[in-house]
Amino acid sequence: MHDTYAKDNSKLTRFRIIDKGQGQVILQCEDGRYVFCAGYGLAGDVRLTTDASKAEVFMWQDYLNHEFMLMSMRTHRYVGKSPTTGSPYSMDYTGADPARRNGAVFRWEE
Repeated sequence: MHDTYAKDNSKLTRFRIIDKGQGQVILQCEDGRYVFCAGYGLAGDVRLTTDASKAEVFMWQDYLNHEFMLMSMRTHRYVGKSPTTGSPYSMDYTGADPARRNGAVFRWEE
């Protein structure tokens, strides 16, 4: 989970959403690795692993217009990346701010 430029279309920027039922999903990078949390969810704890058993299970929360949030079923916190600090992805967000600009709301496209 790293920064990249907007037009980067490499395997490391594309993810597969795997439905686990009842609104729960896991994320698999196109290179085969899974998103997981290596610690308490602080900046830099969101990583990729080849071990499918370590994959973090998320509750998918849809905001329409191709926007969504991912809440960890283990920590009950959201994945996000601060748009202002440049810190790595973390899993310690309590939710989105009213304008949806704090980094906890993501956009998807096919």
